[in-house]
Amino acid sequence: MIDRPLHASPMGKRRCEPLTGRRRALCIGIDPYRRHPLAGAHADALAWAAALRQLGFARPVMILDHDATRQAILDALHTIVTDSQPGDAIVLQYAGHGTLVADLDGDELDDAISPRQDEAICPVDFDQGGLIVDDEIGRILALLPAGVSATCFFDCCHAGSMARDADPHCPMPRTLTLRPLEVERYHARVDRARAPSHARGVDGSPEVGFFACRSDEIAWETQGRGDFTRHALTVLRRLGDGVTNEGLLDAIVATFGLTARQTPTMVCAPALRGAQLFAATA
Repeated sequence: MIDRPLHASPMGKRRCEPLTGRRRALCIGIDPYRRHPLAGAHADALAWAAALRQLGFARPVMILDHDATRQAILDALHTIVTDSQPGDAIVLQYAGHGTLVADLDGDELDDAISPRQDEAICPVDFDQGGLIVDDEIGRILALLPAGVSATCFFDCCHAGSMARDADPHCPMPRTLTLRPLEVERYHARVDRARAPSHARGVDGSPEVGFFACRSDEIAWETQGRGDFTRHALTVLRRLGDGVTNEGLLDAIVATFGLTARQTPTMVCAPALRGAQLFAATA
């Protein structure tokens, strides 16, 4: 039998059970956008990587700043998903800008919070057509082998607008409103490499997704750190990985308080809400 590291709950306190599989992560943080640069996404990715290491994850794959292109992100995500084996746990963490773009394949509902729009993350080359929409991430995650746990943490937002460049010392929103040329470039790329839609209902999704805010809110960073990341890692250090997915969400929301300007959310199949964080299921 191959020896595997023990995992901790809370961090720094070992439990006696070996991991049932490997723990691997992909951590992404982007600050130097050509417009509306951020000041804390790079630091967020490093903080997530350190926290995950304390929970028994192998050294995460890091994609930071100018290296975080659309193709680099998709290739790394595809690799970590398709190289997984039953019993493994993988984490996808992203800190950077998010946006909304018109749905091109008709899988977004009219009664959604953002009707007929796809949510997207913004790689560093987003302005050259390099957006990654939720459908594309979903198609890759659909390749997960049975029995692999996948957990995503997105510290970005998908709504709102930026009227001016923000002062790095003041609260800064992690959202971009696309310019017409950026939308045109995105449409041109999709037309060149159109993929069929593989829309999945929540019940059929194998992953658990934690998001910094609702899709009609703005995710903020303050003094060089993402608000969601700061609160989530505080909770994770305190509770460790023995908490359920729903328990982690509730604790994160509680740390924001009653006057929070953003509301962290979780999207997953109902059966996964009460499952242990990072626990692989058959």
